[in-house]
Amino acid sequence: MDSFDEWRSWGLDPHPADTYFIALEAARAIGYGFLAFEDDTWWHGFTAVARAARGRSVASSIKSAQLRWAKANGVRALRTANEARLSGMLAMNRRLGYRPLYTELVLRGPLAQVPPAGFEPALPA
Repeated sequence: MDSFDEWRSWGLDPHPADTYFIALEAARAIGYGFLAFEDDTWWHGFTAVARAARGRSVASSIKSAQLRWAKANGVRALRTANEARLSGMLAMNRRLGYRPLYTELVLRGPLAQVPPAGFEPALPA
């Protein structure tokens, strides 16, 4: 993200304050995560941990707190998504009881050729 304001408009403001979790160490933020409610579904939002604090169960503690909040607030199902290359996060999600529903493959490449102005495709007869 290019600025704090850009991050804030995406990662903080749209989410209810009580669904935002921050891990602190000596009054310094070392990780955060939020819950998001979209299309009648609760999701774990982005989870981030400072590099110096990784490998110390910070993300697991954040997600565990989110699970406790969800149970206490009547959330019946909570979903998470995982970048396949983040094997540590995938393993942690499995330890927390999550199971894959599907694998999503995202392809990036050039845009399809755009027909020139005035081009009308022929329709089958």
